[in-house]
Amino acid sequence: MRAKNLFVTMFLLLGLTACASQPLQTLPELTFSHLPPVKLAVSRVDTVNNYAPPAGKPHVEHQVPVAPSTAVMRWGRERLQAAGARGLGKLTVVEASMVEDPLPVKKGVKGAFTKEQSERYTATIEAIIELQGANAAERGHATARVTRSTTVREDASLHDRERVQFELVEALMVQFDAEMEKNIRAHLANWIR
Repeated sequence: MRAKNLFVTMFLLLGLTACASQPLQTLPELTFSHLPPVKLAVSRVDTVNNYAPPAGKPHVEHQVPVAPSTAVMRWGRERLQAAGARGLGKLTVVEASMVEDPLPVKKGVKGAFTKEQSERYTATIEAIIELQGANAAERGHATARVTRSTTVREDASLHDRERVQFELVEALMVQFDAEMEKNIRAHLANWIR
C-alpha cells in the first residue's frame, strides 16, 4: 500500500514538473522606431491615455500580450517628434479596446469531427493629435479611428490565442499608422517640418 502511494505521488510530481517546464512563448517586440519620425513644429509632444477599459468580459484588452493602448502610446513616443522652438503637441488615446465575442459552433456528432472558429476578437483604436502654437489662436488637430477583427479556432491553445491577439494588435497598428500619418499630412501640413 505504501509503495502504491509513493508511486502515485511520484507520478503526480512528474506530471506537475512537466507542466511547469513548458517554455514561455516569446513574441516579438512591437516597435515603431524603424519608421521615420513625423517632425512637428512644437517644442514638446506628450502622450496621454484617456481610455479606461470596462472591467470584465467581453473586454479582454487587459489580458492580451500587448494592449492596444500600450501600442498607441509607444507609437506616439517613437513616431511623433518635437522639431520646433515653441508650442505643444499632445497625442490622446480615446479608445483602445479589444472585445472577445463567442461564435456559434456545431454540437453533437458533427461538432466532434470539425474544428470551427469559436471566438472573434475585435480591436479598435481611436486617437487624436492636438497641436497648439505660441499663441492660443494657432491650433490644429488630426484624428484616426481604425477597427480590425480576427477569429480563433475552438482548439487553439493559450499560446495560439496570444499569438492571434498579438498579430491583431500588430496589424491594427499598421493600419492606424497609415491612417494617422495620412490625416496629419492632410490636416496639419503647416505643422510638419
